[in-house]
Amino acid sequence: MDEIQKAARAFERLLNLNTSYKIIAGKKGKLYTVNLFFEKSNFFHLAGLHYLKDLPDVIKSKREDVFDNIINGQITDNYLSKSTEYVKIKDRITSLSNLEGIIDSDKVIFKFYSKFNFRSVIEADYLLCSRVGIKDVYIFLDKDKLSETHFCRSFFPKEKHDYTARQSQLSMLYKEKITLCKREIQLDKLYAYQTISKSEAEFLQKQNVNFEILKENADSCDIRYYKKDRTQIIELLEQFRAEKTKSIPSPNLHQIRKFEIVEQAGGVAAINERRPLAIATSRPPFWQEILKQIKSVFKRLFVVPLKPQSKKITTSRKHSSTVQKQHSKSKSKTSHQEKPFTQIKGKTISEKSCEKPEQVSRTGSIFSPEQITKNAAKISEKHDISRSADKSKGRNNPDR
Repeated sequence: MDEIQKAARAFERLLNLNTSYKIIAGKKGKLYTVNLFFEKSNFFHLAGLHYLKDLPDVIKSKREDVFDNIINGQITDNYLSKSTEYVKIKDRITSLSNLEGIIDSDKVIFKFYSKFNFRSVIEADYLLCSRVGIKDVYIFLDKDKLSETHFCRSFFPKEKHDYTARQSQLSMLYKEKITLCKREIQLDKLYAYQTISKSEAEFLQKQNVNFEILKENADSCDIRYYKKDRTQIIELLEQFRAEKTKSIPSPNLHQIRKFEIVEQAGGVAAINERRPLAIATSRPPFWQEILKQIKSVFKRLFVVPLKPQSKKITTSRKHSSTVQKQHSKSKSKTSHQEKPFTQIKGKTISEKSCEKPEQVSRTGSIFSPEQITKNAAKISEKHDISRSADKSKGRNNPDR
C-alpha cells in the first residue's frame, strides 16, 4: 500500500468512528477547553498537498474529491512524486498515518501566538507537541468560527525551526477520547468522582454547586466535580446527612418492650411505647400508609427497620411460650393447603398475603390494612379503661 493511501486509510478510520477529543488545560487558575473534531477536508492540508502546485489534478479539485481519489487508488505516490515539491512533504505523509496514536500519547500543549513566529504564517490557537521516534511532531489546532469546535490546521515533523519557542505552555489536566463505541479518559487530573443518593444530588443542585451527573441509577447517581470543590461538596453532604438523621426519632429500646418480626422479603416493625405492634410487609413502600393510620391513634410511635439476613424474633418473656404453641398450631393448620407459605418463627404467612401490606398480631392472625385502625383503637381504649380503674382503686384505698 502506498504511503499516501496508508495515511488516508488511517484518517478515514477517525471519520468512520466519529472520533473526537476533549482536552482541558490550565494555567494560573484559568482553564482552556479544546473540542477536537475531524473532517474529510482537513486531510488535504495535513498531508501538505497544497504545496504541489505543479499538479493541477490535485490543486484544482475539491479537497473532499482528492481524499476519495486517494482512497480509491487513483492518486498514488508515483503520481505525487512527479511534483518537484514532493520531497518536502514525503516525511509528513509518512508520519500522518500515525496521527491517532500521536494525539493519544500527547501530553504537551501550548497556547499558540502566531505573532511570535515570524517565519510562519500558520494561524492556530493551540499547538500539540509529541515525540515520535527521534523527531518531534507538531499539530496545530484552530477554531471553527461557525461550530465553535477545533480542527487540525497543520501537521508536520520538526525540522530546524522550534515552533514552541516563546509560546505559553499549559498544563494538560484532562483528555478524553470519544468514539461511537466508547468514551476513554486518557488523562484526568481535574475531576473527582463519587456516588451519592438522588436526594443528596437534589440538595447539591439547590446549593448551586458545580457538578455533573454522569449516570442515574434506581436510588443513586454517579457524579463528577472539580477536585478544587471537593472540600465544599463533602461538607455540604455531611451537613445534609446530619440534618436527615436528626429528623428521625430514635427510640430508647431499654425502656420499651421490643417486638420484631423478620421476613425474608424484608419489612418493618412498629414499636409503640406501651404495647408492641408488629407489621410485616413484602414491599417496603406500603408500610408508610399503615404507619399513618397507627399514628392517628398512638401519639408516640417508633419505627425500627428489619434486617433481611437475620431470622430471629425477640419478644417479651411473657409471650415467648405462647409464640411456640402458636408455631406448632400453624403447622398443623397449613399442612393440608396446596398454596406455598412463607414461614416466620412464630408466624406463617402465605405468598398471596405478602402481596399487600398486612399486620401480624402476637396471636399469629393476619389483619388487612383496613383493620389496623380498628385494632389500634381497641388497644388504646383498653389502656384508657385500665388507667381509670387503677386511679379509682388508688383513691378508695387510703393505704396505697
